[in-house]
Amino acid sequence: VRQEIAPRGVFLEEDAAAQFQRASELAFKWHSKVPVLIIADDREMATRMTAQMQSIAGAREMNSKDVVRSLSRDLLEAVPEQYKENLFKATQPVKGSGNKWRITITDPRGGRGTDYRMS
Repeated sequence: VRQEIAPRGVFLEEDAAAQFQRASELAFKWHSKVPVLIIADDREMATRMTAQMQSIAGAREMNSKDVVRSLSRDLLEAVPEQYKENLFKATQPVKGSGNKWRITITDPRGGRGTDYRMS
């Protein structure tokens, strides 16, 4: 059954810390319903956001490195096989989580021209 997609809005906060807080809140809210993709300003920010959000997931007693995954260019250059695995799993539900989805964080390169396959 195909559902109508409704825009959720654009949120711009006063500073980077507030923007990260808002993005985190929304990501953890929505990953119980859909795969979440966050596109950071650049690859360094994507790497930092991934680490910070993995820390939040760990504090919530989630398998943080499985729930929050990186698709930054830093990862692609350092560990290409892990990048490929993260890309494959980006749209897969987290096993044993009761239908929760992954939160994937990428840089602008991963936000354009990357095929995220739904199965």
